[in-house]
Amino acid sequence: MGMRIQTLAALAALTLASPAVAAPDLVSAHKPQGLVDALVAKGYVAALSRDDTGDPLINLELSGWKGALLFYDCDAASHDGCRSVQFRAKFDADAPGMSAADALRFVATRRYGALTLDAKGDPVVTWDVWMGAGVPRAVFQEAAAQFAATLAALGGQLYPAAR
Repeated sequence: MGMRIQTLAALAALTLASPAVAAPDLVSAHKPQGLVDALVAKGYVAALSRDDTGDPLINLELSGWKGALLFYDCDAASHDGCRSVQFRAKFDADAPGMSAADALRFVATRRYGALTLDAKGDPVVTWDVWMGAGVPRAVFQEAAAQFAATLAALGGQLYPAAR
């Protein structure tokens, strides 16, 4: 029993002497400006506005590619308290556009983004991020970086002369 008490006392002293683990710096769809700040801190262009329904909207430029960060699961009356976001970018492909087979080949090697084609074959890339009460800022910034890489890869495929 004495050894057990000594061990517990030593563990308690070690715990008290250890530096406190810092809580992660969280960003949330509840606070759109925090997402703007996180994006700008990584070198992206981000401007906060509102969409046609009154929900927050961030217009983006990620590594030279234009897109938007749309907010979802917001309070219908106040348009606040959003809980998720969606990265979105639309490309204007040269005629005849991107084929379904091209789109399938592209997404087979890209995890970060869903790819759909509009009636003209123009690709739209989206990626949903559930944020709930918040995610670590670094995790959100990495999500933006992965989405930017997906846009760069698709842009390179659609516009090879612009590389």
